[in-house]
Amino acid sequence: MAYGHDEKPNSTLRFIWNSDELKFLGRSIDSWALITVYLIGLYLFLAAFVVACIAVFYETLDNTVPKWYGEDSLTMNNPGLGIRPLPQFDTTLIRFQQGKPSSYKPYTDHLESYLMQYENNLYQGRKLVECSVSPLAVRPLESTCRVDIDEMIGKSECTKEKDFGYEDGQPCVLLKMNRVFGFSPQPYASIDELVQDNKLKTQPRFLAFTPNLTIAIGCEGENPADRENILDGGIVFYPNEQDNGYAGLPKINYPFLNQEGFLSPFIMMKFKNFNRRVVIQIVCTMYARNIVNSGKAQKHGIVKFELLKD
Repeated sequence: MAYGHDEKPNSTLRFIWNSDELKFLGRSIDSWALITVYLIGLYLFLAAFVVACIAVFYETLDNTVPKWYGEDSLTMNNPGLGIRPLPQFDTTLIRFQQGKPSSYKPYTDHLESYLMQYENNLYQGRKLVECSVSPLAVRPLESTCRVDIDEMIGKSECTKEKDFGYEDGQPCVLLKMNRVFGFSPQPYASIDELVQDNKLKTQPRFLAFTPNLTIAIGCEGENPADRENILDGGIVFYPNEQDNGYAGLPKINYPFLNQEGFLSPFIMMKFKNFNRRVVIQIVCTMYARNIVNSGKAQKHGIVKFELLKD
């Protein structure tokens, strides 16, 4: 039996809308109404279920205390060490040319931007207390220590007015401990204890440390060739015991408990005497009784970067 040329288009149109049976796409108006009501109800139920789950989840959270911290957290209560400047997060190389501002401007800009939060005029409205780094000093846990950058680095060459030393070919690098909720450092009582506990052959050549009062930070070339390229007296730290009465990261600033206005203390390391036109790999390590720098946690408390002066 032969079909006309226009019978197939007619059947398609009839499927879309059948005027005899009042059907659209093969379904009656009542059928489409029931499906629409069902789908609306289904999606309303799913939306309400998701909202309820989120509401229950938020009820389990605390705005101040994280759900997992201490030994149960991913950091296992072991803090990391951070550096500035780090204008490009895909590289840790600090490369510049003495006397060429365009080569070091990204580094000085990044340091200046980071230190802006420590400016006194931005402290207004914060509940801060003056803390002294001394054996008898105490601080209420709910309070926050003021971090006075003028007192810490004002006497050094690591200031924005002096281009953080880059203009003179003696760059400054900022070191700070990353925030870990509830972590309270336990400083070593002596250099001998630090060396023995960390199984070091000798004490770090460049060390910022005040026994019982600060987290020690030691920096050195990572490999023998790197150590040869950092000459004696090649690294100095600010603050230091000569100018400030202490060196290292003060323990009195911790623990971090999400206090209002909390700012991490920091130290500046200045490279005063090192060889140019060679990449020097630097490794800096934090030392305290409860900071693990070996085994599975060997990357905790340690930061590595490279320095090149053209």
